[in-house]
Amino acid sequence: MLTLQEAFARAISDDPGVRALVQAGVAADAAVRQADRQPNPTLEAMTENFGGPNYYQWGNRSETTFSLSQKLELGGDREARTRLAQRDALAVRSGAETVRQALLYEIELAYLDAQKAAADVQVAEARLVLAQEILATVDRRVEAARDPLMAGARARTSLVDAEINVERARQANAAAKARLASYWRGSGDFTVDLTSFATIDAPPLSSDPSANPELARSMALQQRAEAAIDVERARAKQDPTLSAGLRLFNDIDETAFVVGISIPLGIFDNNSAAIDRAGAQKQQ
Repeated sequence: MLTLQEAFARAISDDPGVRALVQAGVAADAAVRQADRQPNPTLEAMTENFGGPNYYQWGNRSETTFSLSQKLELGGDREARTRLAQRDALAVRSGAETVRQALLYEIELAYLDAQKAAADVQVAEARLVLAQEILATVDRRVEAARDPLMAGARARTSLVDAEINVERARQANAAAKARLASYWRGSGDFTVDLTSFATIDAPPLSSDPSANPELARSMALQQRAEAAIDVERARAKQDPTLSAGLRLFNDIDETAFVVGISIPLGIFDNNSAAIDRAGAQKQQ
């Protein structure tokens, strides 16, 4: 006896689209972890005054600098891109739930078709039994000369019609079960549960918008668009890069510390167009 929940479980476990969406969720989680990483430091080595003629020959007066630099994200870039990745993951899961609910809806319709086909078989078989009983009764009455011969002919015609209807119902039942089993690439060697077919048990409607997967996905996409605006605004703020290291002076055999800072100048690009684009995509 195959129940609706068992049909759900078989189809979900076998559907490649659902498995792909699961992996999309795994990828989204990895993107969140990656977005939360801070920039790597940069190790740099540079030699100056090396290999010139005469006085600078053979690197006698070369200066070698070893420095380590680190970009400082002071504009909230890391937090903004992490929040965007989290919103992306939420949107992916909301989209996956939408696809999953659509698949369950299709399976439930196929299951209802299989239930109806099975019920039609029961009705057709019951009518066949009734036609056989009527024919037997009419035959006795005809033999007793209580009914005309025409009554027996009509009863036999009704019996043939009932037999044809049973065969049609069985073929329709086999086709409905095969269609249902196609969702998990199985065979139709099962019977469906008709208990729920004769009852009406509608679940109560929820007033929570998040209970609707399509509305939940729309809300997730809106939150994702808002996070994208925050990312572009954070990128508009210039992040400095600090560096520190050592400089080796070969000519006097001395070592000195070097420190530095570089700050991008937001003269030509203040990321305003990207902010406008993100705002328009939010409105979209």
